[in-house]
Amino acid sequence: MTMCELAPVPRATPRWGRTQCTRSIKRARTARVTTVLSRPNNVLFCSSMTDSRSLWHAVGETQHTLSTITDKNNKIKNEASHSISLFSILDHISRWN
Repeated sequence: MTMCELAPVPRATPRWGRTQCTRSIKRARTARVTTVLSRPNNVLFCSSMTDSRSLWHAVGETQHTLSTITDKNNKIKNEASHSISLFSILDHISRWN
């Protein structure tokens, strides 16, 4: 993975996986938030989610959390707006199949 290392998520528990994504972002917020958000081509989601609906739901929650972080850290607002790249998501999905 690119932005944050996430534990593998069991396929039968996508809700637990989304919770883990959110927790990982919160952990990164303290020490590594600038580093994490300043890489425009990276994407954060749970790698073991093979159901596309679960994947897109996780990406949506990630975008919401990134917006919350950037509201508190105006210096990295521009970088954070590009943190999730559609091409990165599609590239990652293609590796699963």
